[in-house]
Amino acid sequence: MESSLDKSIALAVSNVRKTVKATQDEQYIEAFIRSAQKKASQVIDQLFQAESVFGNWKPVFVSVGGGDGEELVTLLERTNADHGVLLEFNRSSTSEARKKEHARLKRRKTIEVFEGTVQNYLNDAIDHAIRFVKSGKADFTAVTCHAVLHELYDRGEMEFDPSNFFGTIFKDENVHTWFSYREPGMPLKWENTVLLEADCKAASILTLSELLREFHPELRKLEPTPIIFGDGVKMSATLAMEVITKIFYLEDLPYEIQERSTSVDHIQMTNLLVLAIG
Repeated sequence: MESSLDKSIALAVSNVRKTVKATQDEQYIEAFIRSAQKKASQVIDQLFQAESVFGNWKPVFVSVGGGDGEELVTLLERTNADHGVLLEFNRSSTSEARKKEHARLKRRKTIEVFEGTVQNYLNDAIDHAIRFVKSGKADFTAVTCHAVLHELYDRGEMEFDPSNFFGTIFKDENVHTWFSYREPGMPLKWENTVLLEADCKAASILTLSELLREFHPELRKLEPTPIIFGDGVKMSATLAMEVITKIFYLEDLPYEIQERSTSVDHIQMTNLLVLAIG
């Protein structure tokens, strides 16, 4: 019997086949808006908690991959910060960010928008924030980068180097920097091969896994090749995590299919972050 999940997977796969890029971006922006204010609230809670050394200082916020600027505008509205920097590659998103700046922020609060990839413009964005600190208009840089790094491995003309990324964030030892990032990943203790089952037919899981392998050569290399086994599909743990993630984002699959949620090596990221801080 076909379940609602079977129908959702079939519709999502069909949408991937026929959806144009412009529509994908619009769908993604809508999904981003739903969580941006929550992320901003969590940043504020962490940054200005009682035991935080930054509690009474004024930040200049840098939002890396901040979409339409909703997170950044919220941060500026709810804190003593006067200036924010947005780095975003999507032109329609940066246009929306500028509209929000003029519509919601007081005159003394501004946003500087850098439109382009992290690989090309992160250094410029960080330099701009550092100048505000050194001119006395802010006390430190507060950099947020939420669910962005895993996208960089599959997007952009230049290869993403996480050591360069963290090195740029903490480039000036004379400027205090607060940094927050979050990324998806997979459980460290999974076996290399797993049996994935869900509230749908095994054939639906197989269809979704094959679509992922079609879009990503890295996933095609993984062994074993997905195969139906009883009520589930036997596949590599990495591919299984990708399938699970995509099931939660079926409405946004035309956009989400372009990236890998498991591209980030969290142990490597932690080590590089510690080294960059010094």
